[in-house]
Amino acid sequence: MTGNTVELKLVPNPSNLNPSDKLRDFLRNNLEELSIVVQPGNPELPEFELYARDFLRFAELELNQNLESSLINCVGHLKRAIDCQLDVFLRVYGLDKVFNKNNLKFEKKLDFLRDVRVFSSRSLTRLNTIRNKMEHSYEVPKIQEIDIYFDLVSAFVAVLERTILLCGHEVDLEFALNRPDNDWCSLKYDKTKLLFTACWIYKSRGEIEELTVTIDDRDSFAFFFRVFMLLAMREALTSDDYILSQL
Repeated sequence: MTGNTVELKLVPNPSNLNPSDKLRDFLRNNLEELSIVVQPGNPELPEFELYARDFLRFAELELNQNLESSLINCVGHLKRAIDCQLDVFLRVYGLDKVFNKNNLKFEKKLDFLRDVRVFSSRSLTRLNTIRNKMEHSYEVPKIQEIDIYFDLVSAFVAVLERTILLCGHEVDLEFALNRPDNDWCSLKYDKTKLLFTACWIYKSRGEIEELTVTIDDRDSFAFFFRVFMLLAMREALTSDDYILSQL
């Protein structure tokens, strides 16, 4: 240490904890003292001619006609709304190249959403069950089933919309710990390299702890993604008690 300058030594995960365990333990012990000082900006959306909300509008127009042909068309529009919103979500977070490269289909995309808890597991299961039934039964769908499906798809689109809007060109969160020693931490997501970097700066002891999680570590990546979403929503939409319950 020279004058007011503090020399910080990099210490990569000195506790040798699993990355998810380390982040979980840190949040459980420090969440109340964290203040967000940098949040993501506006997302870079793909340029489609039609988006999920357009297909929802088309579906509602068909649903109001209540004809056999219009009910079938309604189901088609609802399926497109789901697919479109999924593709926008994956594109915004740079995940589309992984799913395209490995030829991962609809069910695998839903599995990822389930892992990161963007949408409730029960609702996802019901959504997929109704979708598969309507797609493979070759029956005219019942109006009651379509009403349920429409509501589920609308909720799905709205939830992913909120998640999409959390993401900016530079996707990172930075926090200050409300302590006299002025310690800091940050959680950054590189959507080009598909990795998370967590960093803890302890000025009081002259150390920086850093760990990186790549998409190859599926479980840790999903957990970091979930935490990133929860913390980004914390200021307006999510209580600390809820965040802790999801760890």
